[in-house]
Amino acid sequence: MWSDKYIGLKYNFDGRTREEGINCLTLILLVFKEVFKYNPMFDDSLIKRDWHKEDPELMIKEAVKRGEVIKSVDELRANDIVFFTLEGDVRHMGIMVDNYNNFLHQLANYTSRLDKISKQVWKDKFFCGIRIKELHGQQSV
Repeated sequence: MWSDKYIGLKYNFDGRTREEGINCLTLILLVFKEVFKYNPMFDDSLIKRDWHKEDPELMIKEAVKRGEVIKSVDELRANDIVFFTLEGDVRHMGIMVDNYNNFLHQLANYTSRLDKISKQVWKDKFFCGIRIKELHGQQSV
């Protein structure tokens, strides 16, 4: 069942906790750790300030090891991790919170929020989704 406790968290690129603030990547890690007691992608050693410059698809490659790639916005479901391109690189991510277009994400200099992935701006930037095998059929965020 969806909880709004992840809405309104402050932004801090280097933050790793609610208190410090978080970025889009650490938001996903926080949700998966607290809700599912599961790390969907990697350990903290892979989180570097410029991961998207060194290897723009690093997070996707790590997530794919644990799930299947979803190529269409219309096929996304609750708990799928979604990836977006910004400025030509895959450098933004979120998590679907339901089967009705809502995803949670953290944009730079804003608090975390829900948006509709069906909005044209997000559809245009959508790169892929990853459905984590171990979470198929579990409660949603």
